[in-house]
Amino acid sequence: KLNIQACFFILISSANYNIFEDENILFINKILDLKQNIALHYDNNCNCSVQFCHKILKFLVPKCLDLVSVHNPPSEIKKLKIQNLENIKSVYHKPFFYKETYISDSNLRNNPIEILNKIKSNKKKLPIQLLIHPFNWMSSGNDIKEILNNTFQKKIRIIDKSFRQNKNWNR
Repeated sequence: KLNIQACFFILISSANYNIFEDENILFINKILDLKQNIALHYDNNCNCSVQFCHKILKFLVPKCLDLVSVHNPPSEIKKLKIQNLENIKSVYHKPFFYKETYISDSNLRNNPIEILNKIKSNKKKLPIQLLIHPFNWMSSGNDIKEILNNTFQKKIRIIDKSFRQNKNWNR
């Protein structure tokens, strides 16, 4: 309705979720059904190259864009090791990145009202890079420790359920 175009960056090397689980594939397909984009969110601590991770994502999401964002980027973007690669562009350079329109909820840095106000204050209509962490808003909690604790408890329940459904494990 609002004609907003977004790109959702997917971390394929996460210890918190498996991109290949049916539920996560459904989420990705819902994003694509809404005519939004998918691209790679790369972890510098991953043992694979950006190019290899991009190929894996491209296998799962053939329409993924040739863009990369970085998990836990340094506070000074200039120190970021990821530069534009052959066919993959870094989102930390223009036309994607403008310091004044980079908005993050990392460690609950900005609440939803503050995020909305920052978006509304974009008078120059520059592209906005909005970094959000779904577990910040899906788990209940008053601070990051409480949110993480609730997230970990949920993860334990999911793993427990998986073991109980495994016929070989549950003899």
